[in-house]
Amino acid sequence: MTCPKCSKKVAVCIGEGHINYVNHESREEIITNETNEVSQLPELLTVEHLADYLNVSERTADEYMGSTDFPLIRLKRSKRVFREDFLDWLQSKKK
Repeated sequence: MTCPKCSKKVAVCIGEGHINYVNHESREEIITNETNEVSQLPELLTVEHLADYLNVSERTADEYMGSTDFPLIRLKRSKRVFREDFLDWLQSKKK
């Protein structure tokens, strides 16, 4: 369900016919306040970190890591990326 005020999918069904809308102002603050989120990321990111940060599935994050311009680090079978390299890559996609 979508919030009638901001058209985002933030509604949660509590029971039959009851809907509790998440406070979309505070949710929006959390999402747009990148300094807190970025500071909580570890120095070396995994697929799970990317998926969580980008709010996508792990499969999608893994596909991003497989692109040729992604600053990927391979440690045996593990895929990693330095936080700063990832943020630079993300900024380059913004343009």
